[in-house]
Amino acid sequence: MNTINNRGRIRSFLICLVPSFVIMMIQNAAVVFGSEIYVVWRFLEAAMGHEGSMESFFSGLSSTAFLMSVSLLYALAGIVVFMLWYRRLKRETQDSQNRDSLKGYGIKMYAGMILFAVSAQYLCEYLVTILSKMQPQWLEMYMKLMEDMELSGGRADVLLIAYVVLLGPVCEELCFRGVTLGLCKKVMPLSSANIVQALLFGGMHANPLQSIYAFAFGWLLGQIYLDTGNLTITIIVHILFNGAGIALAQYIGVGATPATFFAMLLAAMLLVYFSFSVIRSAASVRPSEE
Repeated sequence: MNTINNRGRIRSFLICLVPSFVIMMIQNAAVVFGSEIYVVWRFLEAAMGHEGSMESFFSGLSSTAFLMSVSLLYALAGIVVFMLWYRRLKRETQDSQNRDSLKGYGIKMYAGMILFAVSAQYLCEYLVTILSKMQPQWLEMYMKLMEDMELSGGRADVLLIAYVVLLGPVCEELCFRGVTLGLCKKVMPLSSANIVQALLFGGMHANPLQSIYAFAFGWLLGQIYLDTGNLTITIIVHILFNGAGIALAQYIGVGATPATFFAMLLAAMLLVYFSFSVIRSAASVRPSEE
């Protein structure tokens, strides 16, 4: 009997990992499909007498425009797949109440979401600063990624904003807070379920610094979803968080002295806690929907 139960637990846990494998498969498929489209396009250019050098060919494959185009393709496909999966999961759990809307919320909820997103962005900046002092090579990897995406200098084009600020957060929230957390809740305690989805969310990012702060942010988002039952709230918070990272990049500072560093760190932690409490409080008094 114990062997059967253990097999059931292992099987249930492995099912919780499936969304992460699916999102990676979608990413890889988008890269392959986008690369094929690019090769065909360059072949047609060559056929029309506009052939370029091999250097220009490979630079196109590594350009920000190509990276963002493929990322948008991946995000759109992911949104479709995980939206359908999330809705099916809600039907299976007989969650008939439409809680994924902002109807009935007041200014308190919106203020809480904005304050939480901005203060969490500041807190993540402190986490990156502390970790980069401990592991300088992680910072080099992180800065190289930001430069490749043209984020480090505050530059952002339409494709980048469309992915980083809009479609990327929607796809990730559907996958991790919607589907993954929903599957985990069925087979483990809520606290464990939230940690598992946050670990998987952190693990999908490209380098150690991003993985660590993505885990922390993913855990907070998961807790918001568990407390509110509303995926729209976590989507908007995620969009605001990423948007603040771009819009406020040149204004986010960590203090010039140890005293100001720890004072600002404490302030960011208190603001995250306060705004998180505001969101929970606003969700608890939401009028019931007819």
